[in-house]
Amino acid sequence: MSLRHYLDEHPDVFLGRGGTLGEPNFFVAEDNWPRDRGWYESLFDGAGRAVAIGECSACYTWAQVSRGVPERMA
Repeated sequence: MSLRHYLDEHPDVFLGRGGTLGEPNFFVAEDNWPRDRGWYESLFDGAGRAVAIGECSACYTWAQVSRGVPERMA
């Protein structure tokens, strides 16, 4: 959470605004994958002229728990 805080302070960085602690978990089948792509893209509506745009869903790295994330991202 502290890394997100520091990134949020940078004027050229925009992190999506969805989910708990800004973690939308969109690419996790059991969480928000059933929502449509439009929902996910709407999390970045306030990005403006940011150079770096992204999100911070830590569970994407939990391969044993969140299976299939890389395939859904591709």
